[in-house]
Amino acid sequence: MRAAVPAVLAIAAMGTALVGCAEPRVARQVVDSAADPAGSLRDGELRDVVLAGEDIPGGMTGPSEATEAAFVDARDDDCDPLARLLSGGVGSADVEAYTAASWALPGSAARTTVVIASFVGTGAQRVVDEGLRALDWCYTLARPAVASDDGWTEHQPQCVPVPKDGDLSVGLRLGASTTARSAEAPTGYVIVRIDDVLAVFAQSDPARETSGMPSPEIVSAQVERINDALR
Repeated sequence: MRAAVPAVLAIAAMGTALVGCAEPRVARQVVDSAADPAGSLRDGELRDVVLAGEDIPGGMTGPSEATEAAFVDARDDDCDPLARLLSGGVGSADVEAYTAASWALPGSAARTTVVIASFVGTGAQRVVDEGLRALDWCYTLARPAVASDDGWTEHQPQCVPVPKDGDLSVGLRLGASTTARSAEAPTGYVIVRIDDVLAVFAQSDPARETSGMPSPEIVSAQVERINDALR
């Protein structure tokens, strides 16, 4: 059974809501459906492309299986597109194959997970577009209340600047909903499309020992491996 990844925003305001700052980056990079695809990756090829051993930057170890940690379940239908995006597009009819893995920092509770999915045609871009649009009306997943000294408050999602990787890259930092009287540590996401492949990285750090976002080094290294496999 899938286990929900914590998913809602906790980040200092950047002055522009997520849809406002992410939308132009998405709209100007729509896949050309008439272009020749770079080629799809099957299950075995996707597993082989996951960073391992000395290729993993930053002293992290792995990979290990991440099935339960990597997928997000929506609590209502309005949030399905966002949950699907945060799950790497898994659940879309256009997904041909996918894999999920996790890397760890030795001696730390911090984990970076990745879902890499290969799509038919323009399916990867469609998942990104639909997922970001859902932030306008998804409240149970995108805007759950977090506890504070003054009671329950809500946080609107916003985007996080991330280095340019692949054909499109978007960063989100989403806080965790909680029933306690203190907010849980946020989970940071980096979403990258490479041709017809979608890679979604999530950084979970309950002890707040890291920046809260997947490291740019591991994202870039993984994207480079995907690019190499598509050539």
